[in-house]
Amino acid sequence: MLLDGAATPLIAVAQRYVGSHNFTGLHAPWCMASLRVWLARAGYEAPRSNRAIDGLHIGIASAPRVGAVAVMTHHIGVVVAFTRRGPLILSGNHGGRVGYGVYSPRRILAYRQPI
Repeated sequence: MLLDGAATPLIAVAQRYVGSHNFTGLHAPWCMASLRVWLARAGYEAPRSNRAIDGLHIGIASAPRVGAVAVMTHHIGVVVAFTRRGPLILSGNHGGRVGYGVYSPRRILAYRQPI
């Protein structure tokens, strides 16, 4: 699936991993670890933590938009589009792989723009 937002560096990097199994080497939830890899490879600052909630410290606060990082209590990913049901998020550890999922806007604690 190639989306309009693929022009953003973070989405372009993340999309290369779609369908991959855990490539991070962690034996724990790996959504943040995968995001850290994508941020670094796209040229952004990456947090040191592997906890999704620590995504609240990525970059700067953002409005909901394509290319922003969506932070949830126990999950994190990159917004690639918006649907009527909520943001379409590309993330690691989505059903054991890197994949897309639509998440309820109520689950999103914050949107962060990487810098």
